[in-house]
This record gives sequence, C-alpha cells and structure tokens, in this order.
Amino acid sequence: MLGTIGCLSLYPVTLTLIEQQLQGLGIDLGGIPIEVVAFLSLINPWILTLIAICIGHFLAERAGLTSFIYNRDVYSIPFWNSFKPTLTIGIGSGAVVGGVLMLGDLLFQPWLPQSLQPTFEFPGLLHTLSGILYGGIVEEIMMRWGLMSLLVFLLWKIAARKKKDHLPQSIGVQLLFLLSYLLSAITELLWR
Repeated sequence: MLGTIGCLSLYPVTLTLIEQQLQGLGIDLGGIPIEVVAFLSLINPWILTLIAICIGHFLAERAGLTSFIYNRDVYSIPFWNSFKPTLTIGIGSGAVVGGVLMLGDLLFQPWLPQSLQPTFEFPGLLHTLSGILYGGIVEEIMMRWGLMSLLVFLLWKIAARKKKDHLPQSIGVQLLFLLSYLLSAITELLWR
C-alpha cells in the first residue's frame, strides 16, 4: 500500500516533466492525453516496487534482516515497541551526519561552479511530498527491502555454502549495506 501511494505521488511531478520535455522537443502525442502518458509512466516504478516487496518478503527473514512495519503486519508485533529503542541512535546519528554535510556544503561552496550553487528556492509542496513519499518510502523499499535482502541472501548462500552458517556474517551485511547505499546514491545522481 505504501509503495503504491509513493508511486502515485510522482504523478504531478511526472506530468510537469513530461509537459516540459514534449514542449522542449516539439513532440506531438497525436491526441493521447498527456495525463494518460504521465500515469502510464508510473507503471514501471510500481512494478519494480512490487518485485522488491516480493524479494524482501521471501528473502529478508532468511537473510537475517527485519522490518518493523513488516513484523507488525505479518507477526502482529507492535510497531512502536520495536521502533522506540532505535530513535535515540537514529536521531543522533542523523543529526551528526546532517551537520557534517551542511558543514561540507559551506566549506566547499566557494569552489563550486555557478550552476551548482544552491538557490534556496522551495520546490513546491507537491514536489516535496513526492520526494518524501517516493524517495523516502518507495526507494527504500526497492533498495533496502528488495535489493539489500537479495544481495545479503546471495552472498550468504555463496560464501557460507560449505560452512552451514545459519545467518550471514555481520561484516558482509555491512559491506552490502554500503553497496546498496552507493547504488542508491548513483541512481539519485542519475535521476537529477
């Protein structure tokens, strides 16, 4: 459900982008409403989200990974009881990383070309909501729940075939988390 909502949140942004591209390239759709084209363009991320959900459903637990929302839905484990202990470290580490990134932005801003200088313009409510819903939910489902589960499971099966380990080793999981974050960052850069 969250994946579908996140994919649908792309509609206004996608509609605007398609309108701009069609005008810029001088392409006529031959009577096809632009709204239909924008809606049809959402099918691909929706299918990828469904695939990631299925991969996570079948492989995450076997790979030793977990999700608070999944545990609530499947095992009726209260969400807040699982989530609350992670808040302190999550907010603390997020604040530290955010501070380091802001400091880096300030330090390196004088050397950035004009095209990369920040404009400090608010992108608009719909753009912000789609960024939160798609980037914050759908991409996490795809990259962490789907891809991460698949990578950890495959590495564990390849590396531990002969050892009969019951769960993947921590260092391998951490390296795969890093790999999935790098892949996510690359897709973010390509999207812009």
